[in-house]
Amino acid sequence: MTDEKYLAKKIIIKFKKEILLGILILIYASTFIFDGAKEKSFTSALLNKKYDVTKIILSAKMEGTLVLEKTGSIWKGEKIFSSDMGEKSFNFIADSSIVEGLLNDARKIGRMYEISHKRESWKMLSLEEHDSFQVKFISKNNEGDEKIVSNLFFGKFDGTKKRIAFRTGSRPDAFQTSGGFSMYLTTSSDWWSAPEILPKIYGEISSKTVASLKVNGKSLNLNDERIMKFLDEIGSLRHGKAAADIAMRPVCDLPRDGDMRQDSVMRPDLEMPALFLQIEDVTGNSYEIQFYGNKDDEQYLSVVKIIPSAVKMQEEKSLLNSMKLMFYVSGWTYGKFETLLEISSSQH
Repeated sequence: MTDEKYLAKKIIIKFKKEILLGILILIYASTFIFDGAKEKSFTSALLNKKYDVTKIILSAKMEGTLVLEKTGSIWKGEKIFSSDMGEKSFNFIADSSIVEGLLNDARKIGRMYEISHKRESWKMLSLEEHDSFQVKFISKNNEGDEKIVSNLFFGKFDGTKKRIAFRTGSRPDAFQTSGGFSMYLTTSSDWWSAPEILPKIYGEISSKTVASLKVNGKSLNLNDERIMKFLDEIGSLRHGKAAADIAMRPVCDLPRDGDMRQDSVMRPDLEMPALFLQIEDVTGNSYEIQFYGNKDDEQYLSVVKIIPSAVKMQEEKSLLNSMKLMFYVSGWTYGKFETLLEISSSQH
């Protein structure tokens, strides 16, 4: 055998030994982390159904924090942004169907898998606090004191993408559950917010539920077929992205009762509203909608204020009186509202 062949053979043998050694190390490490035992299958739920959850906190280091809190029948969302200058927040009405979907799925009994008893597994599974997604479910007792009833940290998917790793806040054990729950692991206000410009917290607005309508302070005839058609469409009109950049600036009072004076403009860097609507439904709930922008803009800013009727719960009234819903809408969507200006001109 020539020296070259002998050297090549020696290199190959050494390479194979190194590969084998690497495999043995991985097996040993896996045994150390996952206890060398087969995964244990069992049935359970992420949340005990006996608890009446009134607050949910979702957080991830790179995404920030989102708080969902129930007041009366309304789920309010609050997106919290942290920076070197401190914290700022953006409030919105959450989509109750999505929130209830989260709660129902968390309470659902399903198959789970225990994959480790040791804290050392957290890093491999992305279950440490700095790289996991945390979900806290909070309930209140009869005295109004809050209690965390489930504190979960979610990490990586398995190789099949059908299961996701998680742990609780009180034990070192690591588990896996259905990956379908991952749809709720986001702090995006755009995903959690009610999609309609006028949230359906007190029912849908239509020609049958509206008692009065004003455009820029002028009352419109509700018997006009054009108005009836508009009112039957308004409930399905949706907003775009959250206007958190605008909402977190210092807030001045919105124009009220047709007051369009320059000193009542919502923002010092915005002109007077392009359109101001006031709607009252047959049960006494009022909606004020202002649009900012012009025809050269690809999108407009919508600002919605909901004023509950006198018979609503005081806690709901306090909540809604403190909120202004700010979202961007497309030029097409604004055009639907803009038709009211032409109708108003023809009626007056």
